[in-house]
Amino acid sequence: MENIFKELKEKIGRYEKFLEVKTIEVDSSEVSKIENEIKVIKSKIEELTNSMEGKSKIEKMKVTLNISSLESEITLKEMDLDDKKEKSKDEYEKKVKSHNNEIEIVKQEIENFIIDSENNIEDSIKNIKKMSTNTKSVTLGTNISVFPLGNDLEEVKGYYENIVKAELTNLNSIETEEKRINKNLKEIKEKLDYYYEQTDAYQSQATQWAMKRPTTFFGDYDEDKAEDYMESMKYCQNEAQKYRKMAYDENDKMIPLQKELDKLKIKKDAIENKLKVIDEMVDEMIKEVIKEELKKREIVVPSFVPVTKYFNAPNEE
Repeated sequence: MENIFKELKEKIGRYEKFLEVKTIEVDSSEVSKIENEIKVIKSKIEELTNSMEGKSKIEKMKVTLNISSLESEITLKEMDLDDKKEKSKDEYEKKVKSHNNEIEIVKQEIENFIIDSENNIEDSIKNIKKMSTNTKSVTLGTNISVFPLGNDLEEVKGYYENIVKAELTNLNSIETEEKRINKNLKEIKEKLDYYYEQTDAYQSQATQWAMKRPTTFFGDYDEDKAEDYMESMKYCQNEAQKYRKMAYDENDKMIPLQKELDKLKIKKDAIENKLKVIDEMVDEMIKEVIKEELKKREIVVPSFVPVTKYFNAPNEE
């Protein structure tokens, strides 16, 4: 844990050093040299121009040739000066861009380091719950930290484990009971579907027997057939009634099981809500510990860092 704050302080210090750079220097010696050379040549031209007074025409022409030669030299040097200035400008822009890129890299390093550190801290403290969630069973053995914690956070971890282990054990028991009840309900539902199918089938057959006309081949009323049809209709009605009663009996079995399932859901919701509150409470504890550690080490998280869970969490009013 100590290493986290040490490394964070180093990264922030590196970032602050970049911010201390107010000006970016570039080598302008060549530009200054050419500018001075141009000044010297212009001074010579001015001297030559002043020296023309009182001279003969031929002498003036000679001076004019010298001046023209010097002006050409100035033009060439000015072109060279433009090139050097452009080169100096490009060099400056590259240095500025490189400086800004380095700042962005350091800023990103700080952000990533904070997020990674928060995840490592949270994984170490809440590892028992994540193990349970992943395996769908409660692990009651020793929970080995995946990240070294300081004394204060070890206390938070112990507090979290003691409560969460008990609640996860209860939750696991409830889920086991839910599976058992749902299995029973599924079996009852399958029986219900079968009994209702049989009820409908026999009821349909009873209706068919009731509608069947007991007549001979010639269309005369046949008392023997009528009696047989009546017996068949009553048999089907009795069978339909038997399966209907069996369905009612099975349905009666479902009621207490469903009530038990509803109670388990209330208990499960209460535990899950309690685990959520514990999570939030432990998050606050972690946040307070880290806040104190930052203060103790005089570490100020830079303003560019977005709101995070622990290191740069907003202050509660």
